[in-house]
This record gives sequence, C-alpha cells and structure tokens, in this order.
Amino acid sequence: MVLTLIFKDMNIKKLTHKIAFAIVLIAFTSCKKDITQFLETPPGVSLDEDKVFSSQQEIELYISTGYALSIPTFMGYRDGVPTGSNFFTASATSPSGVLPRQAQTIFSGATDEAESTADFVPTQQFNTGSVLPQNIINFEDHWYFARFRGLRVANILLERIDAAPVPDTYKIQVKAEAKFLRAMNNFEMFKRYGGFQIVDKRITAQESNAIPRSSVADCVNFIVKDLDEAFAELPVGFPVAAQKGRVSKAAIAALKSRTLLYAASPLFNTATPYISFANNNLICYGNPDINRWKLAVDATLIALNTAFSEGYELLDVPAKRSPVPVNGRTVSINGTSTVVGGQVLGNYREAWEQPDNNEIILAFKGYAASGRFSFPWQHVLPNLQAQFDGFTSGTAVNHRFIKRYQTKRGVDQTWLPIGQVGNDLTQKYSDLDSRFAQSIGYNGSRYSQNQTRLELYQGGIHLANCRTGTWMKKLVPDQLYAGNVIPVISVFRYNELLLNLAEALNEFSGPGTSLAPSLTAVTATPATLANYINNFQYPTIPISPYDIINKIRLRSGMPPLKANLDRDTFREALQNERAIELAFENYRFWDVRRWLIADKDILNGGITRLIIRPINIALDQFSYEEQIVEPRTFQRRLYLHPYDFNEIQRNPNIIQNPGW
Repeated sequence: MVLTLIFKDMNIKKLTHKIAFAIVLIAFTSCKKDITQFLETPPGVSLDEDKVFSSQQEIELYISTGYALSIPTFMGYRDGVPTGSNFFTASATSPSGVLPRQAQTIFSGATDEAESTADFVPTQQFNTGSVLPQNIINFEDHWYFARFRGLRVANILLERIDAAPVPDTYKIQVKAEAKFLRAMNNFEMFKRYGGFQIVDKRITAQESNAIPRSSVADCVNFIVKDLDEAFAELPVGFPVAAQKGRVSKAAIAALKSRTLLYAASPLFNTATPYISFANNNLICYGNPDINRWKLAVDATLIALNTAFSEGYELLDVPAKRSPVPVNGRTVSINGTSTVVGGQVLGNYREAWEQPDNNEIILAFKGYAASGRFSFPWQHVLPNLQAQFDGFTSGTAVNHRFIKRYQTKRGVDQTWLPIGQVGNDLTQKYSDLDSRFAQSIGYNGSRYSQNQTRLELYQGGIHLANCRTGTWMKKLVPDQLYAGNVIPVISVFRYNELLLNLAEALNEFSGPGTSLAPSLTAVTATPATLANYINNFQYPTIPISPYDIINKIRLRSGMPPLKANLDRDTFREALQNERAIELAFENYRFWDVRRWLIADKDILNGGITRLIIRPINIALDQFSYEEQIVEPRTFQRRLYLHPYDFNEIQRNPNIIQNPGW
C-alpha cells in the first residue's frame, strides 16, 4: 500500500520522515540475512534452469537480471526496480524482490562535499562514527546480498551456456558479459573490504560457509583475469546503439582502469596498512611497487583508445566552454555589467545531464521515467519550501568544499576566514569556475530555468532545511520540473578515464610538460585568456598529465594549471580537479580513502556554512559570514568497511578487517 501525504506544517513532516525511516530500519534489522539465502536458485527468473537455457530469449531475460543485480548506482533503489529484457534501455518493469530496498540521499553527505539535511539518513552514521559490523549493510552496502545473487547468475551463465541451443557467437558474447558482471561485483567488494571471497563457480550454501577471504593481490588478479578474457571475447561493435546499459569493450577496459588505479593507490599499494593486524595481505599488497601505477597507465590508455574507437570522447563544444547564465540578472560589479545568477548550461552540465551522450561509456538503466515527487527524485531534491519536492530535504553543499573552486582566472578565491563578514558575495560567486554554477544552487541562481531565483539569505523562502547556504543541483536535470525524467546514472564516463590516466602517469613518471601557451593569472590579459579558452584544442588523448588536466579544465572555460609543478604539488592539484569534476557522483567517498587522506583535514575538518544577509536585494548585494555547522571526526578503521556481523558468525573463515 502506498500513502501520499502532503503536510503544510514542517514540524509534522519532519516527524513523519523520522517515523518512516524508523519503520524502514525496523524492516531492515528485523530480518537477518546471509548469502546462503541467495545460493540455491536463480534469482528473478523461473526456478527451472532448463527452461532458462532453452532459448536465446530466455537467456536474455536471465542476463538482464544479472545486469540489474550487478551494475551499481549512486542513487537510491528499491524492490521492483525495472529489469527484464529491457533493463538495458530503462523501459520495463518487473516484479518486486529482485533488488534490495534502499532509501537514502546522495552519499555526498558522508564526505566533505556536503551535508545531508535530514538527520536520520545513513550518511550521518559515518559522520558520527556509528557504523558497525551489525549495521554496515543497512547504512552503506545495501547491495551486498544482491551482489552474491549477481555472482551466482554470472557463474551459472558460464557453467551452462555452452550446452544451450544458441549460436556459438552468442555463447562467446554471453561468456564475456558474465565475466564482466562477475568482475564488477568483485570490484565493488574490493573497494569496500579489500580482500574478498573469490567465488568462481556455482556453490552451495554449505560450501559458502567455508570459503575464506583471499589476499588483495589474488583478488585484483582475479578481477583483471576476468576483464582480460571478457575484453578478448566480446565482439567488436557490441552492443547495439539502443542498449546503452549493456557492456561494451570500452566499459570492460574502463573497469580494468578503475581496478588497477585503486590497486596502485596508497591504501593498498603499501607495506604498512592503515591499521596493521595479523592478516595484512587481506587489506594491502605488503610491498609498495611503483610499477602498479604503470599497469594502471597501460590499462587506461587501452580504455581511452577503445572508448574513442567506439565513438566516446570528452564532451567539449568551444562555444559552450564559458556559458552566460540563462534567465540571470545584469548588475554592475566593479563598474562592469555582469550577468549573475540564473541557470548555467555548458559542456560540463550537458555531460552529466543529457542521456546517452558521447561521454557516457556505460550507464545504469534500472529506472523508468518518474517525476519529482517519485522515487528516486524524492531522495535527491531539496525541499524548496514552496514545493513539496525532497522527501529527505536534499543535500546542502559544504562551504569548505566550495572553496575548492578557483576563480575563472585560475587562482584560489579569497574567502574571508570563519567569523569575518564580507560584503561581496555576488561577485565571489560570479567569479568562480563555471562548474560551480553548473553543479550547485546558490543564492540568486535558479534551481531550474523556470523556477524563481533561489533565496538563500536570512529570511529567504528557500533557506528552510538548507544547513549550509547552498544546495546540490548536479544530477537533477532541468527537464524534471516539466515532467517525468529518467535519471542519468553514469557508471563510466570518458572524463574519469582521463583523470585516471593523469593520476597514474603523475605517480609513475611525474607531471610532464604542457602544450598550453604560457598563461598566468597575474600577467595574462582578458583577451589572451579568451583566445585560449575559445580556440585552443588539446589532443584527443593527451600523453602528459598537465595536458590531460588542462584539457578537462578548458572544456569548462578554465585556464591551464600553473606550470612547473613538482609531482607532489601536481598531485594536490589533480586531486582537487578530480574532486570538482566528479563532484556528487559517489567518487569522493572512495577517493579520499584510497588516497589515505580521509583522516587529514578532509573528513576531520567539519562542515561550514555561509550566513547570508541582504544589503540591497534589488542590486544583488549580500554579505556573508562563514560558520561551523557540524564538527566531524574520521576513525582510521573506516578506511575499509567491516564485514557484516552475521556473515562473520556464519563463516568463521571470514577474517574481520582491523579495528572492528
């Protein structure tokens, strides 16, 4: 039964949210699960395996279930997510019970990106140190049990496809897809837990109780072996254009790039793990090896070349590098007429907003079109007071994160320290990297083209529940306010591969040099900068870390990085660039862990907000004052997840991660 409730009183609504969440938690915690529940029958299809493998049509349904269980999404999901033969095109519905239930906001609230404005959502458990083996599946790894279903589907496909009455070419294709799905599930285990249980065949519940975790080295090698075989087997030109949710050679190569990048990172590529214990090989290699970065370089170059050959590239139209706000307001800033606020529509926004654009290599296709009052949008949108949109009140952006955005001249913005009052907020916002306005709803901007300008100042109508003074806008397409929309959930994009290559190259051989003209924010004239931004072109696949990062910056109208940075300083610049380019897409949570920087001032630094006060609303003049909203601490044991308590009890061969 579904109840639609609309409350005018905000306190009543907040109470209702908490009651609803409590009911969900009770439902989660009252039924104990372990992976043995998902090992005896094929999930989501007929119990008769002979029927499943009786025809290509039936096998396609089964493969579709495998995708639904294996392809990750950073938005919430629920039982009954669309699957079936059209999972790859996001146009079908299926019976409930295929996927786990999840009700949460975007997980940025568990990073330095943002604060989830509802205090009852799972992200807060990481911020308060409340994560435990008893609740890790409820609070983050909701896909844990579905993942074992997905592994079983993959292993059954590999076991039975050769005997099916289908063409040999189809059998080869199915094997490649199954190996990719198995690798995807295993990578999701690796990034959370380190070494995992390797399951390379169909197993019984009893057998699962005896399988130990394997070492990090063995797990990475197993993932890479599956991907290498899948890459070799998958036909060139597969899949057809209409099936953007189905794996291609480029997607296989992209997963290998991501896997080897993680494996080469400090969390795993070390002799001294974040917390030592008797089984260090389960959480790190045990020896640092720079050649692991070279493996990541080689894999990423193959991924980029394969992606380009399949028609993927960085979305970069020169005319859209420096977009002027739509429906903004012209005001005078330092004597110059400037369009402020409004909605900024540039290359960067199109890359994350437009479905199936040429930058998206693989997308999650498990959602049908829905409106802003429906799932998953109700767990993404902010509650803008005038409209009952966001069920969990949205995600407010940490002002400390906003400080990462440079000015359009490529220098750090000069924000006043905490507690001091500045009187030039509109100018500050207007000067920032255009990716800021394409990702974040700020005072004076528009959340969509047809909405009123956001009033996030004291007394403004859109400030309710906004703990920081800015709203996350990325992921929310403008069309959502005109009707039902299918979410664009990228699994792999071309920009990630470029960032992977820049990082791996810098760690292996340094930042190199740049093809960019010699430009500095101090000496370059506006005309010189404009000429660079409007006309310069980098190679499709640059071979210098400098050129890679500058190529990504250029498509958003940003000047090149400062020249002659050493490896360490370039690393800091690259990490900042990755934080901005991939903001709010569930990269940051994992990046700060694999870089071993989460316990620095990243997740220990707390959340800050801007208190905005009007000086002259008609002239867009506002003051600002930064304040601390929420102090946070990060426990080193959180670098890897704990294994679920019930899984440890079920299988004593699963050794728990240190600190738990």
